[in-house]
Amino acid sequence: MTIKITDRLPEIIVAGILMTAMIVLHGLTGIADIIFPEAFSLACGLVISPIIPWNCPRRAMIPLMVFGAFVGIGLNIFVPGPVYLRIIAGFVIVMATFEITRYFLAPMISAVILPVMLGTRTILYPVCVAVIITVLCLINFLLEKRSRSTAVPSVRKDFRPVHTLLIILIFAILCCLACFSGYIYLSAPPLIVIFYELCSEGCKAAAHPVKTVLSAALAACSGILVRFFIIYHTAFNCPYVAALLIAGVSLYILVIIIWRVSGVWLPPVGAIACLAIMIPSELLIYFAVEVISGIIIWVAAAGLVRANTGRIENVFLQQQQ
Repeated sequence: MTIKITDRLPEIIVAGILMTAMIVLHGLTGIADIIFPEAFSLACGLVISPIIPWNCPRRAMIPLMVFGAFVGIGLNIFVPGPVYLRIIAGFVIVMATFEITRYFLAPMISAVILPVMLGTRTILYPVCVAVIITVLCLINFLLEKRSRSTAVPSVRKDFRPVHTLLIILIFAILCCLACFSGYIYLSAPPLIVIFYELCSEGCKAAAHPVKTVLSAALAACSGILVRFFIIYHTAFNCPYVAALLIAGVSLYILVIIIWRVSGVWLPPVGAIACLAIMIPSELLIYFAVEVISGIIIWVAAAGLVRANTGRIENVFLQQQQ
């Protein structure tokens, strides 16, 4: 997906105002649930992009995202045991939802897994997700009416159980390794979304693995830089509200620059930058290293899925003949 900034400048400004407002509200209230990193991804797909990049109609996006948010907090409330089991269970539920509905809204993965990782249990999280996705869908609807956006009809893809099971298997292995290592952001939700999108048919970013890795790395570093500015704003004699405003605008501009310079408008890259705003400050020093290491692993894993799905499917077909 290639987007010309001059052609989409009004949409870029509108999305920027929304994302900045989300960051400012999060900073002023101190409520972690207000900020939803995947909002950057959704804003890219529903507002900035002239074509919705997901194989999912707009009418299904709100219920899918809200359902995902409730699944995330539900797993924390009702499912005991280690966090990696809840993460894997959440991912399996998302994959099952995709296959049952035949709608493939990748940001739903983050809506489920993020609250599990953070231990979120409050009803405020799905409420915030509902508000964010509703506002973005409404803007997309208005853009469509003005012929500034195209709602591509969803394509009912053939069910490929081998492909889905291979994705789940590799995800489960890598998720367990990340959790057992103690570096959980090796499996940060936006990285998992990228992994799933790279495994999907027709993903143009799959042809540019180096650019994908560099985009994620730059996004992580940008997020950390902005977060440090918020933490140490007093050193710049900057009032807290002004610091939040500057941080929100700066982060958004940096994400747009990364998308534009890389040429790979991969929506979850924005979510990576935003995630750095909300994680515990003591983890910031490791965040970039974990994200960079993680994106390399997940990109390689996606290549493994693409390379072996057809081969395994052929083996099963030969056995059935």
